[in-house]
Amino acid sequence: MATLQLTKESHKDPAKFRITYEDADRVLGEKKTWLRAEGPALKTSSKIAIIGGGFGGIAAAMRFKKELKEDDFVIFEKHDKFGGTWYANTYPGCASDIPALWYSFYDELNKNWSELLPPQYEMEEYILQVVKKYMLEQKARCKSAIEKFVWDDDNSEWVLHGVNLANGQPIEHRAKIVASARGGLVMPNQFRAKGLENFKGAYMHSALFNHNVSFKGKKIVVVGNGCSGNQLVPALIRDYEPESVVQIVRSKHYIMPPLPSVLHKLYQLLSFSRLGLVIVRILLVFGAELRYPMYAGDGFFARLVRRACTRQSLRYMNKYCPDEYKPYIIPDYKIGCKRIIFDKYYMPILRDSRLRIQGGEISHVEEHAVVMKDGTKIPADIIVACTGYDIKANSLSTTIIGRNGQDVGELWKNEGGMSAYETVMVKGCPNMFHIAGPNSATGHASVVMAIENCCSYIMKLTKPILAGKYASVEVLPQAYDNWFTTVQKKLSTAVFGTKFGGCVSWYSAEGVNSTAYPWSQITYWWRMNHPKWHELENPRESHKRPQDFRIKYEDAAAVLGPHATIAANDAQKPLYSQSKIAMIGAGVSGISAAMTCLKQGEDDFVIFDKHDEFGGTWYANTYPGCACDIPAVWYSFHDEVNSNWSEVQPPQYELEEYILKVVDKYGIRKKAFLGTAVTVLRYNDKEATWTIEARDVKSGRKRVHTAQLVLSGQGFLVQPKQLSAPGLQEFQGEYMHSAVWNHNVDFHGKNVIVVGNGCSANQCVPVLLRDYGVKSLTQVARSKHYIMPPIPDSLHSAYQAFAGTRLGILLVRYVAASVCELRFPLFKQFPFLTSLVAWFNHSASTRYVEKTCPEKYQALVTPDFHIGCKRLIFDHGYMPALHDERMELTDSTIAQVEAHSVVLKDGRRLPADIIVACTGYDVVKSYHSFDIVGRNNTDIQALWTKEGISAYETTLVRDCPNLFLIGGPNATTGHSSMILAIENACNYFAKVAGPVLKGSAKSVCVKTEKYYKWFETIQEELKHSVFGTPLGGCASWYTSGGVNSTTYPWSQVTYWWRMSHPKWSELEYEKVGGEEKKER
Repeated sequence: MATLQLTKESHKDPAKFRITYEDADRVLGEKKTWLRAEGPALKTSSKIAIIGGGFGGIAAAMRFKKELKEDDFVIFEKHDKFGGTWYANTYPGCASDIPALWYSFYDELNKNWSELLPPQYEMEEYILQVVKKYMLEQKARCKSAIEKFVWDDDNSEWVLHGVNLANGQPIEHRAKIVASARGGLVMPNQFRAKGLENFKGAYMHSALFNHNVSFKGKKIVVVGNGCSGNQLVPALIRDYEPESVVQIVRSKHYIMPPLPSVLHKLYQLLSFSRLGLVIVRILLVFGAELRYPMYAGDGFFARLVRRACTRQSLRYMNKYCPDEYKPYIIPDYKIGCKRIIFDKYYMPILRDSRLRIQGGEISHVEEHAVVMKDGTKIPADIIVACTGYDIKANSLSTTIIGRNGQDVGELWKNEGGMSAYETVMVKGCPNMFHIAGPNSATGHASVVMAIENCCSYIMKLTKPILAGKYASVEVLPQAYDNWFTTVQKKLSTAVFGTKFGGCVSWYSAEGVNSTAYPWSQITYWWRMNHPKWHELENPRESHKRPQDFRIKYEDAAAVLGPHATIAANDAQKPLYSQSKIAMIGAGVSGISAAMTCLKQGEDDFVIFDKHDEFGGTWYANTYPGCACDIPAVWYSFHDEVNSNWSEVQPPQYELEEYILKVVDKYGIRKKAFLGTAVTVLRYNDKEATWTIEARDVKSGRKRVHTAQLVLSGQGFLVQPKQLSAPGLQEFQGEYMHSAVWNHNVDFHGKNVIVVGNGCSANQCVPVLLRDYGVKSLTQVARSKHYIMPPIPDSLHSAYQAFAGTRLGILLVRYVAASVCELRFPLFKQFPFLTSLVAWFNHSASTRYVEKTCPEKYQALVTPDFHIGCKRLIFDHGYMPALHDERMELTDSTIAQVEAHSVVLKDGRRLPADIIVACTGYDVVKSYHSFDIVGRNNTDIQALWTKEGISAYETTLVRDCPNLFLIGGPNATTGHSSMILAIENACNYFAKVAGPVLKGSAKSVCVKTEKYYKWFETIQEELKHSVFGTPLGGCASWYTSGGVNSTTYPWSQVTYWWRMSHPKWSELEYEKVGGEEKKER
């Protein structure tokens, strides 16, 4: 942030800082003479297109460049210079009507304004100096008018059509984001009077002032007495030597005394520093904000402020206004109904003998006179119309065609008036932002502040788009409609051109106020800096193209299918490579491990994965309805919380998109050997290194890789547990496991058998019925599960409300985690607490089932074991799907599979075209997916087969120095986020492997006796839990061969604590340069 200092060159040569009349008339006059040429359009593109080179466009360009470091933008401006209204409005006396220190960019405060309300040419000089400082000239396409915007749904971008006013060449420009800063006070509201076309004198609008016309000795008629008339009339009388000036008053305005000169003196006193300028600016803001209540309703404070301001204005007006003019000048409505005018020279000039105020309506115009309806004839050589602007015509002068061909002009017409959500966005128009759009004007504040507020909002919404997090953002239709209703209702009780205000004003047209903002400027600032994310839609690439975010069936079947094998091709020479660290698995565990290494300053690592893309289970599991089964705000990386999850439990492809964004952000992709399956992991005792043998899954070529440390995050929900049923090999239809889904199979009109009713089936079944057009669906339930009510929408609403900041997201994350931790007693034996939590959750599940499940199926889905013995299922549409007439749920198991049918043990033969096995995973097989040979040739697979799969603190295995299992044995809690457990393990690795990473130790390993002590302790603890134990009363995949290698016996808080505070005495480090082993 800095300050500017003007040269005041504009005071020496004002003409240099204003548009020529000919150019202004060509662009803005009634008879636009835009040059148009035949031929092809000039086709260009940029990330961002900014429309308008005034304050709004410049502010947007500054913020994109400075705040988002984005300079791929183009500024289209129909005039030949920047400045907007301050370049085009050049009538005598034209000046800022609020203090320039407030009517300027916050980041570029000016140290030497000549006065509180400086003239037009000084404002234009300031603007041009800012433009030069930010080098915006090179981004400008001046003399370029944009006439039409069309949203391209296929490419998620806007196509802008216009014309180059210099040579007539058509323009076609493509941009992902459009910031429209065309302004409202642009198109002159021309004076309409019978006979005007016969007038022999000079006619001009104040917004198209013709400086070529001489006013000396002329009879001038000024029509209008708003802000422009208030500034123009004194200047004409003082500087232009007219014979006479007659001002025809069309309405009355509250005119306040001139701003006190002490403000300018204070500004000059403190202008030596930016802090001083900011202090004065803040004083101006709060001084104006104190007037806000007079606009809003009829409360006590509103009446108090309104009375004080009315008295101040009337006292000043009565002091200077001649009695004969008071009936035309003194208002009789509530102050604020029209914009208040801070006087500069107007009231004192009313006593000038050359000026006459004329009330009444105009009848017609003659060749040399204006005739009033009462018959008064006013001689006229020049008529100047100070009749304001046609805001509606200007807004509708450009065609906007949004999503699905929606014409915004027609939308506004059909809905009763112009509107923009939060003054910025129109429904059906993704990535289009209006700067100082409908309802952005406050009656008491700086429009530049409003512009900068809009830009703050735009920066927040476009930042994730420019970062590639999602393709577009738009307001939800309901939010847009609610905004329009709320704003109009609020304004109907305000004074802005309403019956309550007692006047007719340009604020309102046809019963709709599309101009005024109904709240204070501070409220505007707050709302613009805190977007309501839940009222916005952020379409993601994965939602548009889910197939791009999932594995191909052929590739999945090759490594995970029932006949999957990794071919060995030893005809090709092996590839050799090495790194300090190697990760096995490119899912959440491997990515988290890579992020941890990068945080530790270690980038010498590689990642192996058998799939051809990152994502792990979220790349491979693609069955219909596949989604996160806990809140995604918790099932995500702590350092990369996401601000725009589409729902509490987003679908697989959205999670995969999130994962890939993280991968790309951290540059992890270049570190990966994808499509490479690890077959052997062997420890070299002498070198204290690991040798990884792997095969390319397609070519079979061998790779031999050496690494000092290995982090294995291969996961345990990997190898599908295939359906085992007699005769399955004779089945002539399609068979697939939910974990290896074949999207090439057409389900329409087919008889489908789904085997299993766990988490996968709970998600899959409803979608098959809803979206896949199945003829019938029979679900063979193998066991029962506690099905909980869906996670409440209030959690997602809270997430959306707080998603504007990382702190807000973390707050929601910690609340979700804390609530889940409250369920931990459910899984253990705490005399009173366990019973209480179990009763609460059991009741919630039972009530939900009784309420939503058909009565005939309630016995089939209601468990008779301890709640928590199996993983709880938060319903994802399953219970309502049971009411579908095509659906049948049965607990009769499969006796035989035939060519085209399935025979159940109850004797029924069911027609079957497709069999889907939702039969879970083979956890033991997943841990045995490659051989591990540790220190002294210890065969870890043989050890685990004999003793049970285990890892000390879920991470370290005996005789395996420098090997860390991420998300390893017993890392799963029955109530928590697996990613939290993974990040805890990565934190443990960073601490325990620290000496090895720093080179002060050669290796680290758990002491053998401590490994077994851990195994005994954890298995004993788990016997007193409900996880697949006699206490729990059920059989579960948690336990195999009497050993539970899956679940963690304590709370997630305990897990975090233990991972953060290693027991150093239970570890042994090998000294560098020798074989001595020692405790840390």
